[in-house]
Amino acid sequence: MNSRLDLTGVVLTSSGDALPAEELFAAANTAVIVALVSTGRVVALNPAAQRQLGIARSELLGHDWREAFDDACEQPLGSAAREAVASGNVVRATVPGSAGDAAMAVVLSTFCVAKISYLLVRLVADDAAQAPPRTVSSDVLDALDDLAVGFVVTDGALCIEFANRAFLDFVNQPCHADVEHQSLLRWLNLAQADLLKMNRQMAMREAATAITARLWVGPTTAQMVEITAIAVPDAASPRWGFVVQKAVQH
Repeated sequence: MNSRLDLTGVVLTSSGDALPAEELFAAANTAVIVALVSTGRVVALNPAAQRQLGIARSELLGHDWREAFDDACEQPLGSAAREAVASGNVVRATVPGSAGDAAMAVVLSTFCVAKISYLLVRLVADDAAQAPPRTVSSDVLDALDDLAVGFVVTDGALCIEFANRAFLDFVNQPCHADVEHQSLLRWLNLAQADLLKMNRQMAMREAATAITARLWVGPTTAQMVEITAIAVPDAASPRWGFVVQKAVQH
């Protein structure tokens, strides 16, 4: 299984200044747009989004993210984005497909890097937006759910497709639906250098040595955890798994 993530080509920016942010989106199969919550200005979109929307990166960067869609979608998408920002929940809106294609679901959530809030806009088939894709067999998911340590399965853009009960306990969320489709960056503060290190190690041996990171367990409360990345067993397509456990105090 090729579990390597391409961490090149996307830099999140604010007010023209480059951030040491996670460059995660370029290789994701899911169409992804990232915009600043404060202005709605697009700071990143991946090749999948460009193909699906039929728009060049240069046409959308720096513009309001809703310009990627028909004018009739501007108001409902704006309302959905405001709800996602205000509630912290995943919010979905349906937009017409282009050139007679089936309708698309726009899945909106938020995350924060370096104290700046971002809107994560993902485009999926409308019927696929109601539940995360099951790229791992149910037997494996059942086993992961029973682990004593936290375990999270994400796609290439670090959007959560599965989180076990131990991870839910870590982040004080009552059920799986509260984290699925959310960005892992909503809770996990991973430095770009650590992601690049994990990427290199995953490319060589489909596993990465543990790193220490901050996990937000409440609005203003964090704890130090150890994160280990592995290739997800039995996945139908490349996915990352993250083992999350309390950091050992020395």
